[in-house]
This record gives sequence, structure tokens and C-alpha cells, in this order.
Amino acid sequence: MRLALVGFGLVGLLVTLAIYLKLSTQNAQTTLQAGKEATQKALHIAGRDESGTPLAQTYALAADLRPDGKVKDLRVTRVDPGSPMEKFFGLKVNDLIVKTVYQGNTFATRQAADEESARLDVLNAYTYSGQLVVSRDGRELTLPLK
Repeated sequence: MRLALVGFGLVGLLVTLAIYLKLSTQNAQTTLQAGKEATQKALHIAGRDESGTPLAQTYALAADLRPDGKVKDLRVTRVDPGSPMEKFFGLKVNDLIVKTVYQGNTFATRQAADEESARLDVLNAYTYSGQLVVSRDGRELTLPLK
């Protein structure tokens, strides 16, 4: 009789251990997923791609100037395939960036104090998950497209 009671106790202990391990594994998977999402958000805010490359190195812009020498718009001359600017905004070569929108403000590229300010607005639009208004094939689009 005692042997049967010990057997039931051992089975109960093993069942409890199996349930604990199953719950721990599920919690670990949830934690790992949350960690991956947090890493992606941190990279986005830091302005870096998944490999840690600074965002500014994954695309190139050229300023189109007005007759008075001030910036009219920024022309996209290069977008690395799979880069954040391609994946987040859908930016394409030859897009003309005419406005940036972030933190509730709209900044017209033509009103930027200089080329560097206009470029910084593009980076800030990405960092703050904002928008870019571009001219593409004669149409004005707000990126990212929804």
C-alpha cells in the first residue's frame, strides 16, 4: 500500500514538473519575442538598420536648388534594397522629397534654412515614425502609403 502511495506521489510530482516546464517555455518565447520587438524599435529610434548601419549610409539624396540657391527639394539618388527607407517609407530612386512630417509638424523642404537642415528633417521623419511627402511620376504621395 505504501508503495502505491509513493508511486502516486511521484507521478503527481512529475506531472507538476511537466506543467511547470511547459508554462516556463511559453513564457520564455513571449519574452524573446518582446525582446526582438524592443530591439527593432530601439534601432528605429537610433536611426540604424538591422545590422547597426547608420540610416544615412543606406540611401543618398541630392539637393535640387532654386534660382536663388536655396533648396527646392531633395532627389533620392540611391536606396539600398531592404534598407529602412525602402521598407518603412517605400522610398524609390528619383522620388523628390518636398515635405517631411513628424511630431505634429510639417516642414516644407523649400523652406529649410539649408541643405543640411532639409536632410536632417528626412532623418527625423524616420526616427519619429513620421511621413515624407514626395513627388513621384508627377503625383504627390505621402509615405508610408497606408
